[in-house]
Amino acid sequence: MTKGNAPLAAVLGVVLPFCTYLYSQQQERQDQLRHQYQQQLQDERFAHEKDKEQAQRLLQAIQDRQFPVGAAEPAKFSADATCGLLANQVTLIRRGMVGEQTLGVLTSLLTAAPANRRGSDLPLACECREFSLQFVEMTLGKPSAELAAAVSRTARERNQQPLNDALSRCDQIKQPLATEPAQIKQLIEEQAKKEKKQLPAVELEKKLVALNSAVAKRQSEIKVLPLNPRVYIQIASESQRAAAACLSSRLREYGYALPGIENVGSRRAPPTSQLRYFFADEASWATKLRADLADAALRCQAFPDLAAEDSQGQVIRDFSGKAGGARPYHFELWLPAGAP
Repeated sequence: MTKGNAPLAAVLGVVLPFCTYLYSQQQERQDQLRHQYQQQLQDERFAHEKDKEQAQRLLQAIQDRQFPVGAAEPAKFSADATCGLLANQVTLIRRGMVGEQTLGVLTSLLTAAPANRRGSDLPLACECREFSLQFVEMTLGKPSAELAAAVSRTARERNQQPLNDALSRCDQIKQPLATEPAQIKQLIEEQAKKEKKQLPAVELEKKLVALNSAVAKRQSEIKVLPLNPRVYIQIASESQRAAAACLSSRLREYGYALPGIENVGSRRAPPTSQLRYFFADEASWATKLRADLADAALRCQAFPDLAAEDSQGQVIRDFSGKAGGARPYHFELWLPAGAP
């Protein structure tokens, strides 16, 4: 090497080892990332297989409970035993120990009628109502960090909807809902007489037109909300259930979610109907729901204080600050004892 190349050799003597070091570090990092990716794939495959096995075990456990091996007839249906078995699965789901397949099987079981129960086609969710409501509200609606990691939000929402639909079937309607224009017109006129109000023909026609367009209008408004407004109905006695179910049917047409009807007893019931909202910025939606309840009460011919005009908003009650664990767009309708 010539004397003139000595500085270059010195530089290369420093740079080449450094470049070699950087290259080796990069290769090592790529190897680590490759290993992590392979480990992640392996973990996902393991979790998928574990979830699949748990889903199969759940199906087998339900089948064994409904149709014991060697028995000539199906076993007698036991709500406590069946609901208890499913509740154990929810514990695993909440902890993120199983995934979408077990969740899907659990949903399909709750939304179908038990194969060994006779005389009713209501879904299993109706037998396990409290557990099912908690499952929809707390497990799927407010998932733990473990569940959120194991089951995607899309999958949770995909299972929530059929469960809500199943719960809405628990209170089968026995009270007819007025749908014929002539009948609705007559009901409006009778309501005006009860309130001792004059209702000119022009005003009557306006009311009819408004009622006819109300459902489509409200559906379009609900469609753009992040969550469907949900209405829980609390009755004071079982004698109110049919009328409350009629209200539910009409509100469901508007697009509201109605998980079920709860009998809270006459002691907890308010003296007059109350529509409670729990977030201050949802007061306007409480007003809209109040108008829709008036329509439903009129058509169901029940709960006169709901059917009556409420210009002072006496039915609406502000419970903001008392939401507890309630999610947004949560409303409660408390019905008084003795009505309708």
